[in-house]
Amino acid sequence: MIFNLRSAVSVLLICSLVAGLARAADEQTDELGPEGVYRMQPSFEKSEVVIVPPEEIKTGLAYNYYNRQLGRRAWGFAQEDGSFQYAFGEGTVLPTNLFDLRITAELRSMLLERGSPGLEQALATTGGTPAVRLDAAGQWSLLLARTSARVFDLETAHRWEWHGRRRVAVLHTYGDQWQRIGGRYRPATGPVVFLPIGCSAIRAGSAALVMRTPE
Repeated sequence: MIFNLRSAVSVLLICSLVAGLARAADEQTDELGPEGVYRMQPSFEKSEVVIVPPEEIKTGLAYNYYNRQLGRRAWGFAQEDGSFQYAFGEGTVLPTNLFDLRITAELRSMLLERGSPGLEQALATTGGTPAVRLDAAGQWSLLLARTSARVFDLETAHRWEWHGRRRVAVLHTYGDQWQRIGGRYRPATGPVVFLPIGCSAIRAGSAALVMRTPE
């Protein structure tokens, strides 16, 4: 089964710096239903999301799967037992080499040159890997700076970062659960503080002075 996605090439290969955002799984892969695991397949003319046989799923890479706790499809890392770890939420950042991209070096070069002349040479010089960030609309957008993986897990409201191969938890002053408000991380636990103007309330705790501890 194959399902077309808009501008998926620019998402997965960072082939076009002017193509804008690329639609990820939140809206369109919901139409696929609860069955099957999917990956994106770029090509020169169009890109598709393709079902992956269980025996071809690669541990540690990101796929789209049905998350029963959330009741919808999400992206997550494949595990050896066939399950998936995390349900990526807004703010998740992944280097593109964590997706299961099955293309030739020649096609990759063609796409990079078409989308951003000179990008492939720049990457070869710096040794960097492009990265993308998931936004509130379910779209992956290009990050211009080199970065490691950072995951916001919708199932647990936890945040994780990778420093090399070491995963660390991101904590705030009142715990380890977060929420995204206005495109920023805010503590999801801790005392409730009422603002002096109006009836709005916020969680106390510092989201600026965070702690990072090994798992």
